[in-house]
Amino acid sequence: MNETTEQVNNVPNPTGKGGFGEHPENINAGGRPKNSLKSYLARKLAGMSDEEKEKWLKENNIDGKIIQLKDKNWRIANLYKIRDKEGRLIKFRRNRTQNHFNNHLHTRNLILKSRQLGFTTDEVIDGLDEVLFNPNRDILLIAHNLEAGESIFTKKINFAWEKIRPEIRELYQVDNKTSKTLKFNFGNKGFSSIAVDTSGRSGTYHRVHITEFADLCKKYPKKVIDIIEGTIPAVPTTGRIDIESTSQGASGEFFEMFMNAWNKGEPTSPLEWKAHFYNWTWDDAEL
Repeated sequence: MNETTEQVNNVPNPTGKGGFGEHPENINAGGRPKNSLKSYLARKLAGMSDEEKEKWLKENNIDGKIIQLKDKNWRIANLYKIRDKEGRLIKFRRNRTQNHFNNHLHTRNLILKSRQLGFTTDEVIDGLDEVLFNPNRDILLIAHNLEAGESIFTKKINFAWEKIRPEIRELYQVDNKTSKTLKFNFGNKGFSSIAVDTSGRSGTYHRVHITEFADLCKKYPKKVIDIIEGTIPAVPTTGRIDIESTSQGASGEFFEMFMNAWNKGEPTSPLEWKAHFYNWTWDDAEL
């Protein structure tokens, strides 16, 4: 085995925590090995002379790209695409509100906000990144109604996944048999998933994000009981819960939770809620 071939075979797992670099043991239907970063590079280099291999590796900055893929902030700013308010396909870049929230978040977050600040979009991209680059992570987004749930999954989660570069997409074995769910197989390391529902699902989730919770409290109080008593307590202390909503008046479960957290100030334990307030002045498009 020549030096260049050894270099390819010894490519480290780009995520540092599992992820698509750990797929060589993953087998597709029919017994064909699932693609991996190593096998992808091996195919690219097949048939090249040693000089051509060295030139290709250098020109494509393979070492640099592997380092970049270990950096979550780089991945968030470079791998994912969305549609903006005008329907244009653009690379996802966090706005001022999203950056501020991510720099000040806690394990349990209550977000009172004005409309169209991008919290759900940010959660989708961040959550998709987490399940793609970490095995055994399950993320649930709870929408306030069926239409919103379908839109979040189809226009945000599935859209972002389908627009990822093909050479990354082909490294994953994906199970989408369950409604509004993407499940990524990590072979003998397990799997990760991201799902959307309109109420709490059974099971334990590493992260839960709830949209328009005040509206959910007002219209579907029985669902709220399931979420409060079932879904939320099942999230581990090392996990994360984000509950966002626009205002629905000075009453209701969300109002009480938010005001209690706001009056307490900074939380002192992982299970305490932190209140975040983003009014219209955070919407740069409106300024």
